[in-house]
Amino acid sequence: MGSMANKRHQIGQDCLMAAVSIITVVKNNAKGLKRTLESAKCQEFQNWELIIVYGKSEDETISVANSFIAEDSRMKLVRQVDSGIYEAMNLGMQSSSSEFIWFMNSGDCFHSKFSLGSGHSEIANSNYGFIVGGYQIYSDKRQFVQKSGICTQLKFAFSRRGGCHQAMIFRKSAVEEFQNFDTRFRLAADYKLCLLLIAKHGAKRISDVLALMEPNGASDKNLGIMHAEKAMIRHEIFPSKPLVIAFGWLWTLAARTKLTTRRSILGKKHPLG
Repeated sequence: MGSMANKRHQIGQDCLMAAVSIITVVKNNAKGLKRTLESAKCQEFQNWELIIVYGKSEDETISVANSFIAEDSRMKLVRQVDSGIYEAMNLGMQSSSSEFIWFMNSGDCFHSKFSLGSGHSEIANSNYGFIVGGYQIYSDKRQFVQKSGICTQLKFAFSRRGGCHQAMIFRKSAVEEFQNFDTRFRLAADYKLCLLLIAKHGAKRISDVLALMEPNGASDKNLGIMHAEKAMIRHEIFPSKPLVIAFGWLWTLAARTKLTTRRSILGKKHPLG
């Protein structure tokens, strides 16, 4: 009993100096939350805190969260009284105490036990606004990875799978310069934030696969809306570049055409977009 108490005390002390805040948004996803929290606890890099931002749930979500918190003082609960995933992510960031932020929503996991350490090492030894790695979807053997290198706004803006926030680690101070996520956008606020960060602080891709993600998330279910939001964001980010904006609308049209064709052939939405 004494050794267990000492271990918990040490974890609590480490939480005060956590290098990374993992922010997990959850609502009615007890099974997914358990998988995400177990993924965090298995990381080789242990200097983290984990903030569970929860909405009103009808399942065992809160019970699962409390059971993990009872065993690990690096974890805490924050209740969301409004709605919206980006509102929840902003709330989690406001509750964080670390220099770096990693958004890992319930059901999504770190790809391996080295993922958190790999991402942290890259951003801690740089001045970038964020680092982005590759990702994989559950039940799909493919890994979506791009070559290591510096991100540019245009390449990120028109990359078909430029990245997902589950495979990114952000510098909190840089994000706060832009008032966190723009909640006017319900599906693509992370896309806008990344473009802003690239312009001011730069960003880097790494070839490591960092995240393992659940399919059929909100963006997967509303791909047409997401592409429309991205087009609006490009209009805001590149106001003095009409050719970029025009290409962006053509890009959106092509994406919608592809979705329509795919649905007519498969009879359903493809989980990868």
